[in-house]
Amino acid sequence: FADYAGGNTATTLNPLRDTTGKVKRGKVFAPGGWTDQFMYVADDGEYDFTRTQGITISMWMHYNGQFTKTQNNQVLIGRGDPSTNYPAVFMMLGIDAALNSVFWQLRPNSTETVRGVNSNVGLVVGQWYHVVASYDGLTNTFNLWVNNSKTTGSHTFGSFDFTGGKKHDMNIGYWEQYATNLFPFNGAMDEILIYKRAWSDAEVAQAYEDGQAG
Repeated sequence: FADYAGGNTATTLNPLRDTTGKVKRGKVFAPGGWTDQFMYVADDGEYDFTRTQGITISMWMHYNGQFTKTQNNQVLIGRGDPSTNYPAVFMMLGIDAALNSVFWQLRPNSTETVRGVNSNVGLVVGQWYHVVASYDGLTNTFNLWVNNSKTTGSHTFGSFDFTGGKKHDMNIGYWEQYATNLFPFNGAMDEILIYKRAWSDAEVAQAYEDGQAG
C-alpha cells in the first residue's frame, strides 16, 4: 500500500478489502482471531524524532467492536515494546476494551516510564471516528482528539530521542510483540497520516471538518 506523500510503502500481511472510506477509499481489517496481523511500514528511521520535535498520527477509524467473546484491546498503530527489555521507542494508539475508548501511549527509551492519555469519548460500534494523537516535545504535552474532542496530559521525558534503531516497524492494525495476542483491530481505516511535528488545534479541527465534508 503506497504512501502518496512520503514514499513509505506499507507491506500487507493479511488481505485487506476496499471499502467506502470517510475521505477516500478505506481498508477493512477483519481479524479471525487474536493472531491476525495486517500492515507494517519497515523501520528505516523515517518515524524517529528528537525529544524537542514531536509526532502526530491522524486517521479516520470505523469501529466494528469486539470480534471475540473475551474483551481484547485493539491496536490502531503500534511500535516497539513497553518492557525494560527493549531500549528503544514505544508508541501505541489503540482501543481500550474495558473503557471502550481510544488511548495514546509513548516512551522514548526503556529507562523511561510509559506515559499517555485516554479519550473521554465512548465508542459506538458501526461509526466513523476521527482520531488524532500527538506529542509536542517543546511543551511536553500529550494530546488526543476523537471527533475534535480533546484530552491532554503532560510529562517531561529525559534526554533520550524517540528512535527505533531500525529494528521496530510501524505496525498498522496490530502489534507484533506477542505471538499469542497481536491485539488486532476490527474495523476500517482511512486517511492515515503521520507527521514529525505536533498539530495545532486548528489543524485538527480542519482535518475533522474536511472529513465530515467527505
